[in-house]
Amino acid sequence: MNQVSGGAADSLHVDYTAPSGTALPPVVEFYNTILKHYFVAAGEDEIAGIAAGAAGAGWLKTGYTFASGSAGGTPVCRFYGNPD
Repeated sequence: MNQVSGGAADSLHVDYTAPSGTALPPVVEFYNTILKHYFVAAGEDEIAGIAAGAAGAGWLKTGYTFASGSAGGTPVCRFYGNPD
């Protein structure tokens, strides 16, 4: 995982491209029952941290998960917030 600076002060671009020959990082969706927000977490450490409460109270896995993609694949963005 490589952190790349974002354009706006409140944004961050993170590259989750797995090095060639390595397992692809998992991506897991969380929902916060207090904030009514969704968040998509990528990578074992981030997922474990959120599940353990590192991001605050109320985060639950929704059950949606997928592999992050392959090297040379299509870049994606993730967003945090309430879809309303």
